[in-house]
Amino acid sequence: AEDRAGFAEAKVEKMREESQHQVQLAKVQAKAEAADSERSLLNELAVLYNNFGTACKKLGDTDKALKMFTQALDVHQRIEGASQREQVPVLINLGAAHLSLGDPVAAEELFSKGFAIRKEELGDEDPQTQSAFKWLARAQQAVRVKAEGGAPSEGGTVASTPSAVSYSSAPSLLG
Repeated sequence: AEDRAGFAEAKVEKMREESQHQVQLAKVQAKAEAADSERSLLNELAVLYNNFGTACKKLGDTDKALKMFTQALDVHQRIEGASQREQVPVLINLGAAHLSLGDPVAAEELFSKGFAIRKEELGDEDPQTQSAFKWLARAQQAVRVKAEGGAPSEGGTVASTPSAVSYSSAPSLLG
């Protein structure tokens, strides 16, 4: 009878321990799913801000576009575990807005960040890296012209600044 009681107690203890592990597992799994959901929602919010900024820029409201691109970048930077490469289209759009508004120094800093990220993650020869380099070169030229006290050449005017990049599900593939 004592053996049976001891066996039953051991079995109950094992079941209690197992159920505690299952509860812990369920809690952690719920937290992980919530975090994934939050990342997904933040990414979607960043995309919406970026696309709204793109629309504003196309409609000629570069000041509002600048605000939207800034919001998009702020949201991207809050996403834990996100690749920096996902920020690059926003960095380029934000830089293009600064360039359009006559602030090539701010544009150069943003394009430099975007170029560095792409160069590190994709290499020198990747077309996306080369595109980011062209933006950087355009801003550097505008900085030189501004430092010399001259007006921007045709290549540095607002009209020649390419359209902002919008994206829906793959921000790291555009820009």
